[in-house]
Amino acid sequence: MILFNSKKSKHDKKHNSKLEKTYELEVINAISSEFHTVGLIYGKDFSMRLYRVTEGSSFFEKVRNNTIFASYEELMRTSVNKVVIPEERDYVLLKTSIAEVKKNSKENVLSRIDYRRLEPDGSYSHHQMAFTKVVSADGKENYILAARNVDNIFREQEKHQKQLADYYSLIQALSYEYDSVYYLKFSEDAVIPIRLNAYIESNYGDFFRSKPTYKAAFSAYVNNSVYEPDRVELLEKASLENIVKALENKRSFELEYRSKRDGELHYFNMKVVKQECNGKMEGIIFGFADVNDQKVRWERLLRNSLTDELTGLKNRRAYAEDIQDFDEMLKKKTVGNISAISVDANGLKKANDTLGHIAGDEIIKGIADCMTEVFNKNTCGRDCVYRMGGDEFFVVLQCPKEKVEALLLELNKTVKKWHGKLVDSISISCGYAHSEDNPEVNVAQLVKLADDFMYKEKSEYYVRTGLDRRRS
Repeated sequence: MILFNSKKSKHDKKHNSKLEKTYELEVINAISSEFHTVGLIYGKDFSMRLYRVTEGSSFFEKVRNNTIFASYEELMRTSVNKVVIPEERDYVLLKTSIAEVKKNSKENVLSRIDYRRLEPDGSYSHHQMAFTKVVSADGKENYILAARNVDNIFREQEKHQKQLADYYSLIQALSYEYDSVYYLKFSEDAVIPIRLNAYIESNYGDFFRSKPTYKAAFSAYVNNSVYEPDRVELLEKASLENIVKALENKRSFELEYRSKRDGELHYFNMKVVKQECNGKMEGIIFGFADVNDQKVRWERLLRNSLTDELTGLKNRRAYAEDIQDFDEMLKKKTVGNISAISVDANGLKKANDTLGHIAGDEIIKGIADCMTEVFNKNTCGRDCVYRMGGDEFFVVLQCPKEKVEALLLELNKTVKKWHGKLVDSISISCGYAHSEDNPEVNVAQLVKLADDFMYKEKSEYYVRTGLDRRRS
């Protein structure tokens, strides 16, 4: 730190003492605004004069300005042992010794010593001493000592260092999971690549190392690498404006999109984490990862959990989830009328008892195939058919009442045409209910009405055929 111009005056020697005083005071005045304690150490005998002491003094309390101490080292030893924390006393005494002061003090430049002051409550605060050499016009070398409280500066530095440590921890954590990681500082609007995978390195390496703006970098990546149907949505959701908005009340957020790699469609995940300083968001760290394997495994597990293994239809768990959605749509009136159909096999017990359970499974699978054929062909979709267990099947769909009656007629025709390897034919009983006739009920209640109707028809079937229901 340069304090002042060191050129000396060329006045006569008889004025040297006056010039010396003026010159030293000029230095002292120059640094007084920053330091609470300022003193002059005389080079000829290392006595010391204190020129300025305030209440914030680190060492010299309850002394008057312009006080002279015969021994600088004795004063320093007393003061250091009194106020410096024990583990730093030897270090401070060494650095403030006469030999060190002579060795390290340079004209017009402050050499600094940082230490911690012991406070009355047992805590500590950060302080700093500084020395500089002053040479008078007649060549006499003296030294100025100054002390100040720098606790606020150190606390801010510690806070900043912690934030930097958090920043690097975030980068490290992202790098474990994401094979392409970047940093964007808002004030500079320049994307800095931290880690690039082989694909990005090959296609965008030089471009990203040129520190493009976020908009330019992200647009180039999306328009060239992201699956076209996903581009518009990803560009919108991951715009800088929407990222900042999304991170207002949370630390991170994620987006999923698809990209083609080697001609195959892969699922990717983008994660964005905010980087803060003093509670203010200063930038973001974002990473990309190919999550196709995890996505495929998850979808397979989800599909298996919602699919009946024998028939491939949706199972009871899927039905329970779907009717909640149907109820919500009915409540909000976002769908028209809902129809529920209940289907049950006739004679399954007899087939199991006489032909074995493999034959029974063939009947169940045959009914499922017939239902799938009818409802798929009529654009209702396989997803509306559920196997609830055993030989019970439900259908929940959105269509007019007249169409439901037509579908049931077609289902019965399809069932009559069916032939299996172990079982020659199958027979079913059906029932249905429509929300147009039952506007006050929910979907589960509608299915129950259809089920009741089906059991009524099943009873009529056994009466009509003369078969023993308990044995059939």
